Amino acid sequence: MPTAHTSELVITYEGPGNGEDLVGAVQANFLVHRAGQPSTEVAVLVNHPALDHLAVALGQVNDAAFRTGAARVVGRLFIERTFERRARLGPVLVIAKATFAEDAGFLDAIRAAVGAA
Repeated sequence: MPTAHTSELVITYEGPGNGEDLVGAVQANFLVHRAGQPSTEVAVLVNHPALDHLAVALGQVNDAAFRTGAARVVGRLFIERTFERRARLGPVLVIAKATFAEDAGFLDAIRAAVGAA
């Protein structure tokens, strides 16, 4: 599984979730290891309006492959940014379209990650 890590944080992508049509979002599952703390399972849900916005911003077609890949990238980056802010990391994180407006640099970080992939 792809893993991102620093000396204090290790994020392992465990795969996509199920039920996109039921919840109106795409789920990416992660195992997060933080130095000195127990490991945590984190599910990141990226809702459909956020995925629509992201597809337009990146010039991509919002198909199943895009949604799954976007949830993985967005989820990892959101976990990293949450850790950097020293904010609480809950078991379920929801990314909405408003998330991009609340964190101006988030979309740029996604662009950089997608360009590096």
